[in-house]
Amino acid sequence: MQQLAKESTAAPAHDRDEFRDGRFAIRLSFMFGLVMLIGKTTAYFMTHSAAIFSDAAESVIHVIAVGFAAFSLRLSARPASSQFLYGFERITFFSAGFEGALIVVAAVLIIFESIRRWLAGLQLENLSSGVLLILMAGVLNTGLGYYLLRVGRRTHSLILRGERQTRPDR
Repeated sequence: MQQLAKESTAAPAHDRDEFRDGRFAIRLSFMFGLVMLIGKTTAYFMTHSAAIFSDAAESVIHVIAVGFAAFSLRLSARPASSQFLYGFERITFFSAGFEGALIVVAAVLIIFESIRRWLAGLQLENLSSGVLLILMAGVLNTGLGYYLLRVGRRTHSLILRGERQTRPDR
């Protein structure tokens, strides 16, 4: 009888596979994010470009947001409890809002830094090497984004797709 109860409350195999795929995608995104952060930060220190600074700031936001998304993905998979009767899936909306707030903070920082650099005078160095690093990070980011969208659609994950689902057939 206990075995039957365990089987009836256990998650179906396809749900476990989707969760595993989602966790792998989040880990991959975090690792790629760290690599891009290192590359963009290196490019910024090579060039002292405000544009590349904005790219590096975006990478910081990406790494923090992916860390929070990983936490949200893990928490959203927990079943309902007496404290949270409807489960933990709503954390995905908070995750998206948190990322949005981080983007606003980064935008203010980027504007501040751009104005400061403009007033101090623009001096660019090693521009070709910096642009090459940014280009490589952009190609890496494009591939990662495509992969995350595919996994997000397949697993029906709001966190991985990074968009609001308006229709169930999407």
